[in-house]
Amino acid sequence: MVAEKIGNANKVKTSMGEAMIRVAAGDDTTSAATMPPLLQHRIRGALNAAGFESTGRKFSAGDYKGMTIFALVQRKLE
Repeated sequence: MVAEKIGNANKVKTSMGEAMIRVAAGDDTTSAATMPPLLQHRIRGALNAAGFESTGRKFSAGDYKGMTIFALVQRKLE
């Protein structure tokens, strides 16, 4: 479901908060810090399964300021 909702938006960068809003019907004030740990793990796993990985950096501006950036990983075919 995450791949479908985020992928169809042609996103290359997202955050757990955005995934929560798009998939789990959260609201604009949703942040990873306010999510229960189990939900954080589920969303991180879903983002990873959808091809997104944490960059270790955070958004510095915009709606998701301060949230960790998950970027779509382009994998080489072997």
